[in-house]
Amino acid sequence: MRISSQTDPPLTVQQLADFDEKGWVYLEEAFDPEAALKMQDFMWAHLKDLHGIDRQDRDTWPAVWNGLNQKGQDPIYQDVGSPRLYAAIDQLLGKDQWHVPRGWGAFLVSPPYAEEESWTVKPRHWHWDGNPEKEVDRMNNLSVFSFYGDVQPEGGGTLLVEGSHRLILNLMRPLGPDRGGLSKKELNRRFSKSHPWVAELTGYAPDQGDRIRRFMEEGAVIEVMASSEGSFTIVITHPNGLTCPIAAGTAWQSITAKIMGDGV
Repeated sequence: MRISSQTDPPLTVQQLADFDEKGWVYLEEAFDPEAALKMQDFMWAHLKDLHGIDRQDRDTWPAVWNGLNQKGQDPIYQDVGSPRLYAAIDQLLGKDQWHVPRGWGAFLVSPPYAEEESWTVKPRHWHWDGNPEKEVDRMNNLSVFSFYGDVQPEGGGTLLVEGSHRLILNLMRPLGPDRGGLSKKELNRRFSKSHPWVAELTGYAPDQGDRIRRFMEEGAVIEVMASSEGSFTIVITHPNGLTCPIAAGTAWQSITAKIMGDGV
């Protein structure tokens, strides 16, 4: 069922322009914070049933968490689809130009790893989730990341290369709707080798060291999922941007697990 979007558009003209250029936008106060806490409690209870994970006992936290998607379409998550979120999507895709998803996607759980390992921008896992060959003329999809708990900088958030959606679309335009017969894996390889900076970021060129400085402080990689007070924040991204959902890091110091959802 479609909830009527709010009357006042939540995204400013500047935010819409930034989304077009950079490929992402924050939507703060996207849904009820009390609903976010209830969702968080529901997830922790489900994890305890599945794996014996105790929210208060870090010793029970395994290296790999799975199983949350079994209840990913539970009615408790419906509040993510708020009038404010729908209004923002209307601004980006056009009113009545999109369908409400059955659920709000899969869950990415990022528990802390060994504290002796330092956080960095790794060359693995970089990819894009969309189908850019279908969006050369018009954007038809969005990716929505919902925060159910705070995510601090270097705390497990997904990394994004700002503006990469434009470069990927430039790669796709000459190939046509059939991708030139190339697999997505081959397209990803070609894009990764298309520029020296991208090649080094994704591991296709020799590493020059100090990756945080080179790619974040001096480059276009941002930790777009980091939020210091984001329990009910949503980040909307272009589906064809180059991202790394494993956070491209090896460790963080937080003592609370971060649970996020994504989809549209």
